[in-house]
Amino acid sequence: MSSINLRRLDLNLLTAFEAVYEEGSQLKASERLALSQPAVSSAITRLRQVAGDRLFVGTRNMRPTSKADELYLQIKPALDGIRKGFDQGTSLSDRLEREFTIAVAYGGGYLMGEPLYRRMKAEAPGSTLNIRSIDQETEIPSLLRQQVIDAAVTSRRFEDTMLRSDLCFEYDVGVIVRHDHPRIHKESTPQNLLAERFIWVSGSALERSPKTKELQGFVEAAERRVDIVVPNVLVVPTVVEKSDLVALIPWSFALRFSATYDVKALKLPIKQKTDLVSLVWHSAYESDPGINWFLKVCKDAACEIRARTDTSPLES
Repeated sequence: MSSINLRRLDLNLLTAFEAVYEEGSQLKASERLALSQPAVSSAITRLRQVAGDRLFVGTRNMRPTSKADELYLQIKPALDGIRKGFDQGTSLSDRLEREFTIAVAYGGGYLMGEPLYRRMKAEAPGSTLNIRSIDQETEIPSLLRQQVIDAAVTSRRFEDTMLRSDLCFEYDVGVIVRHDHPRIHKESTPQNLLAERFIWVSGSALERSPKTKELQGFVEAAERRVDIVVPNVLVVPTVVEKSDLVALIPWSFALRFSATYDVKALKLPIKQKTDLVSLVWHSAYESDPGINWFLKVCKDAACEIRARTDTSPLES
């Protein structure tokens, strides 16, 4: 590349190459760059002519050639250096004068909102926080690539190799009932619980979380005894405290609801497999100091929440 006249080379081709190399897909690269897929395809075609190499093999899953590997090792540091050069005139505090967006599934903003906001304002008073829900968790990789969101909290696992994750919460199933429920108490058995009617959260992580055979059977039996389905876990305690319905929800929510509403949190007398809820982000933006700061604050807030709820429902 050193013998090429750079005045005749569109340097935007290099950012397209970087995105396709890292994403392994022209579609994902186009979403990340906010360009059309034909535009990215055209850029790669032009760069192939300049490089005298195919650069990528395949269509849906594009695998780099040895020449592409060689070029990436030179292009990536150069582009990072250019980005850093433009950032040098901007202080970190200035970069934090912005809105940070986190997508949280299953109403998790109820748990994370306060400690996250408190920590953000303490360190960067000019920052603002946007907590949004996710209609379909399969959208998370695309939302992260396009920088619609900066991070997400979810128990779903993704195959996208550009995504990074860190433990956020541990998911165990607990039970809440109204405080003066006439039949359900601390010593209730699975059979006692299954004699009752249930309130269910649509799209609950419980439906796909890892389960023991015993818990799987219990969940399936409970689903057959559902009286009301609600769209969000935050609806659950307002219904439970005024009825005899039983709710199966994450233990962290059960504890918080028992401190706020007229409900009691009970252990589920069934052996469980703990599910893991992760903080997820896109590695392409890890060089952004603002994003790195936001991820650290998110992780610190998650540690605080885990410390509050470190008693599992099997130990309570």
